[in-house]
Amino acid sequence: MNSTFSIIEYQAFSKKDLKEIFKEKAEGFYKELEDFAKNNENLLGFKNKNSLKAKNYVGIIQTKSGVLEILPKCTNLDSYKKEDSSLNHDKEKLKRYYELDNISKNNDFYEKDFKFNPKNLLINMLKTLKNSPFKK
Repeated sequence: MNSTFSIIEYQAFSKKDLKEIFKEKAEGFYKELEDFAKNNENLLGFKNKNSLKAKNYVGIIQTKSGVLEILPKCTNLDSYKKEDSSLNHDKEKLKRYYELDNISKNNDFYEKDFKFNPKNLLINMLKTLKNSPFKK
């Protein structure tokens, strides 16, 4: 799973900053970002020999080793990171609730004598698509 490193627009960072999240992969991730910066100077540039600096760009830069998330300069990075970690906790909680083992089976759909006409279902589904906003 890819790790994400978040910075703010125009913020500089070095390999040392990446090691907190990426640990042993920090060196490779930094090298990939350096290569990206050489080819995309308007998005990511060099501050000095050992650090990179985000430019006037907000978005993500994804490499094989990880993701660099560049946030708008009006973002409070500390509160964003706290909020992000609580969202991950909520996502894990949701995943647990929606595992098939935790869902009680509805006997209406599992009884052997359940009468079901697939043609009627298809016709009803097609009727709902008749007035679809995606229709050309």
